[in-house]
Amino acid sequence: MAVGDYEVVEFVSNHFQVFDKSTGQPLTAPLEDNRLFPWKSDCGRTSGGDVMVDWDKAHHRWLLAYNIGAPSWKGFYPACVAVSTSEHAAGTWYAYEFSLGTAFADFPKWAIWPTGYFQTNDNGQYGPLVCAYNDAKLRAGDRSAEQICFRLTNADFHLLPADVDSNIPPPDGQDEFFIGGMGVGNVPTLYLYSMHPVYSDPEQSSFVGSGLSHRIPGIPAYTLMCGTCIPQLGTKQLLDTMENVLMPRLVYWNDGPVVSEPANGSASPSQHWYVNHGVRASDGQAGIRWYEFRAPVPAVAISNCPDDCPVTLFQSGTFAPDLSHRWMGSIAQDKMGNIALGYSKSSADMHPSIYVTGRMPSDPLGQMAEEVELFSGTGSETGQSRWGDYSNIAIDGSDGCTFWYAQEYYAVTGGPWQTELTSFRFNDCH
Repeated sequence: MAVGDYEVVEFVSNHFQVFDKSTGQPLTAPLEDNRLFPWKSDCGRTSGGDVMVDWDKAHHRWLLAYNIGAPSWKGFYPACVAVSTSEHAAGTWYAYEFSLGTAFADFPKWAIWPTGYFQTNDNGQYGPLVCAYNDAKLRAGDRSAEQICFRLTNADFHLLPADVDSNIPPPDGQDEFFIGGMGVGNVPTLYLYSMHPVYSDPEQSSFVGSGLSHRIPGIPAYTLMCGTCIPQLGTKQLLDTMENVLMPRLVYWNDGPVVSEPANGSASPSQHWYVNHGVRASDGQAGIRWYEFRAPVPAVAISNCPDDCPVTLFQSGTFAPDLSHRWMGSIAQDKMGNIALGYSKSSADMHPSIYVTGRMPSDPLGQMAEEVELFSGTGSETGQSRWGDYSNIAIDGSDGCTFWYAQEYYAVTGGPWQTELTSFRFNDCH
């Protein structure tokens, strides 16, 4: 889900839909993703998976993308990329098809940065594939748009690219950063990566961090979630926690130039990165570990993590206030520095429901406030263990205050799953 100037777009499985941001009314019916592509192309003939929609705040354009999970007749796995021709997602789109090579590109994640549109893909056998796309050409309908990719080692795992939420862009010259490489079991590991694309001469492009070479110091110990272990009311079917991956998005925020009283409560303006993943809490229940990383506002580059790492852990916490299970989280901040964390919550005594917690800059570091129910589920999943791949929370750049959250629920046990789009804000944000 993403929010633009006038619209909210949700992309689920093989369909997307456009809603009026002010009224919540649908502006389109649910539309098949492949309708944006020429019918003779791979993307036009085949619906995709692991879909993504994002809003380019700097250029007021929509980005919609998905991968196809089978090779094309040409022998490569396609990436299908569409960019709106205006600020309206209900209008026309430029459509592109790129090759991701001959190895399956799984669990793709996208993000927008001043130096391009960035994509990460997993492959357990050959290692992740990380790509940058010439966003200026994509927005102009130029089919010569360059795609620059790097194949990492199979020790690297599930990188998330930083996605800009603030209206203030990153400092000039700062490369795109990624966080990934979660360890297995009790090994608390997160690693930092960066990419520098040169579209005019792709051979001059560079990628730093492959092979788990730049560990972020100070990550508190954690134990991964319990796998397929989430109970639900009215069924013995347990739900999958997606326990070994970082949950999208890796959100970026830039405070901008020096101000007398920084809105985010820090001693000086900072760059912020937020991310979350699941952990096993102290009583065995599923909880959500969240992080805020910071760096100075002047442009920084990866140097020698962990000894001289420019991006440092500012605070983290595990949200598990009772014995209920919480998982499938997503995190973001508003212009006041308030942080919101949305997630699913379930137990043997309740159907999976949608909740949010949050914190203000004045709260003690590492702590979230009391949770709020956004939507009460009235049914449970009975047909399979998978509870989606991820959810998404995003800030409305028009006011810097309104959060939008998309998450799954069931209205009837065993019935079709549905999603709920919810908006909310902190009382102090105007």
